Formats: sequence, C-alpha cells, structure tokens
Amino acid sequence: MLQSLSLPNRYKAIGLIVLIPSLICWLLWTFDIYDFPFLLTGKGGGLFSEENYSYIEEILFTGWAVSLLFIAFAREKIEDEYVQTLRLQSLQWAVLANAALLLIANWSLYGEHFFRVMVYNMLTVLIIFIIRFHYVLHWTKTPLKATFSLPHRFKKIGLVIVIPCIIAYILYSAEIYDFPFLKTGVHQDASFFENVNYTYVDEILLTGMIIGLVMMAFAREKAEDEFIVSIRLRSLQSAVLLNYALLLIFNWFFFESNFMRMLIYNMFTVLILFVIWFNITYWRNNSLTAE
Repeated sequence: MLQSLSLPNRYKAIGLIVLIPSLICWLLWTFDIYDFPFLLTGKGGGLFSEENYSYIEEILFTGWAVSLLFIAFAREKIEDEYVQTLRLQSLQWAVLANAALLLIANWSLYGEHFFRVMVYNMLTVLIIFIIRFHYVLHWTKTPLKATFSLPHRFKKIGLVIVIPCIIAYILYSAEIYDFPFLKTGVHQDASFFENVNYTYVDEILLTGMIIGLVMMAFAREKAEDEFIVSIRLRSLQSAVLLNYALLLIFNWFFFESNFMRMLIYNMFTVLILFVIWFNITYWRNNSLTAE
C-alpha cells in the first residue's frame, strides 16, 4: 500500500498560526478598517486596474493557501489505515463539492459576479476537506463506508463527453465556428465588459468538461483493491498540491484579465491532474506486475 503524501504533525499548528493573522488582516482590509498602505505600489494591476495597486490580496491568498495546505496534509498522531481511508473520502467529497459549486455558479452567475466567485472558490477544496476530515475523525464514531465511486463503464462515458468538449472549445476559441444556434438576446451582466448578444457555449462546454472529468476520475477499476485505493489517495493529493502550486504562481505573476483567464483554466486542474497521475501510476504498476 502506498503511503499518502503528508507533513509532520506539528505543521498543523504552524498552519493555524499562519491562518489566524491572515484571516484578521483580511477582515481589516475587507471592512476598510486598515488598508495596509506600506503594500501600495505605483504598478497598475488588480481586477479593476487601480492606479496604485496593493499586494495585500496576493499576500493574503498566499497565507491562506500555505496555511490550509499545512493543516490538510499534516499527519495525525496516529496515522493508520482508517485515517488514510478517511483522507481519501474527504478529498473526494471536497472535489465533488467544488465541482457542484462550479456548476451552480456557471449557470446562475455572469460577468463580474462569476469571476468574484471564482476567486473565493480557489480555496474551496482545502476548506471542505479540512472540515469534513476533522468532523468525521473527531466528532463521529460511525464506521466508514466505501469510498465514492462510479461503475467502471463511466470512465469511457466520461472520455466520450470530454473529447467533443475539447474539440468544440478549440473551434470556438480559434473562431472557426461560433455555434450560432446557442446565441440568445442581450443578457444582463452576460459579459464581463458589457451587455452583448450572449452565447451559452461557455456554460455548456464547462458543464460537459466537469461532468466528463468527474466520471473519468471516480470510475472504479475492474479490480478495485486496497492498493488501487492507496494510488487514488496519493494521486488526488498530488493533484491538489500541484493545483495550489499553479494558483500561487498565477497569484503573483498574472493580473486583471490574464489572472481571470488562468482561473478559468484552473477550474479543471485538479480533475485533469488526478486522471493523468492516477492512470499513469496504475498503468506502471500493471506493467511491473506483468513483468
């Protein structure tokens, strides 16, 4: 059985020490109590292109992300098979809940409102994982059920959904075909910049990608044993870590529309990385076993 990716137990306390001041600073800044003037610079940036830009958002997100990663990946004092299974279940819950929130936001919010939700949604996976993991571990005594999974055939169904979505996105982005049958009239706040004739291509493609990737990620293998479960946990942890590494890079090197564009692509990162990482590890294991 593969060991999960983890940090020493003391990192949980370090994470809390970093998280609390980050939260206090966010409250002070959000409610205009203190604007941290020493962080102001003449460089333009930010979502609304302020003339004087403050790096408080970048610093706060870095603090939150690092502290939540420390808390989420710190080992328990007793790290046994029960805890490992609970970690996988809680990560699955977090990824599925994040996907559900994205789908709701995708069809109910537009323009600036949608992008604001995307900004807050960056931390959803870690927050849901931490809450669910510690709630079950410390507050409930019920036996764990099997990890969430779909029938094996859903892996192929998911692939059949994802491939046309990718092709359609390429056609749409390259302005080869704009799917005119999906256009509608002027939609309030439909566009980030102005109200224009709106098309639902983005919503449909995002929905297809999320549903297809969830099917591929959570479909069972034909022979699902403890070793495969351990591969799932390690692959999902690796996907989450790489996802937040990318977010931290975006956070410091992209501004305004470029940052928002990166957030759109990042919506699929955890699922895509997990599908790739898991299947490569599973294939390598099968190859070594066959030898």
